[in-house]
Amino acid sequence: MLSSSGVVRANYISGHTVGIHLANSSPILGSNRITSNKYHGLYIGDGSIPYMRQGQWLGRPPNMYATSGYNKIYENGGYEGEDNDGSEIYFVNSNAEMSKGCNSIYDNRDPSPPLINTYLLMNCPAEGNQIYLDARMNYWGDRVDPDRFGNLSVEYIPYSETPCPEPDDPAAGEFVRMTSFGN
Repeated sequence: MLSSSGVVRANYISGHTVGIHLANSSPILGSNRITSNKYHGLYIGDGSIPYMRQGQWLGRPPNMYATSGYNKIYENGGYEGEDNDGSEIYFVNSNAEMSKGCNSIYDNRDPSPPLINTYLLMNCPAEGNQIYLDARMNYWGDRVDPDRFGNLSVEYIPYSETPCPEPDDPAAGEFVRMTSFGN
């Protein structure tokens, strides 16, 4: 996406170089499954701030679904190449709204050829502006460790210890509507 907004929802994205590549774009991302892409599941480029928090809903009870949050970004990157740090999400002069997002961002794979690295969940270039990211209440997989966020300054505690159930999953229970301000 280049210089755009809108809603990117309920997609299965797999087998590409990058799952979603944003440049000066701030879409709402909801219920996407992004896996098995060569470099990153999500590349958030210059001037982009995607909205990945839970709380925007469509439909009427009991047939409601989330338009944001609940993204599953997992097991992307890590394949051969000098410019591949193995991160699920890569930030360049950008940020994301993902606190209380119920997103599942993880990579529990162990590196073995052709995988060269799978440890980082999120990262950004070492040079340039420091990026602070509020990413509380998301699921980080089996290995939760501050080193998994590379050069980012990430507030990730508290986090979900299990993936959030999908909004249309009967096991999900009761949902509460929330504004983008958290009310």
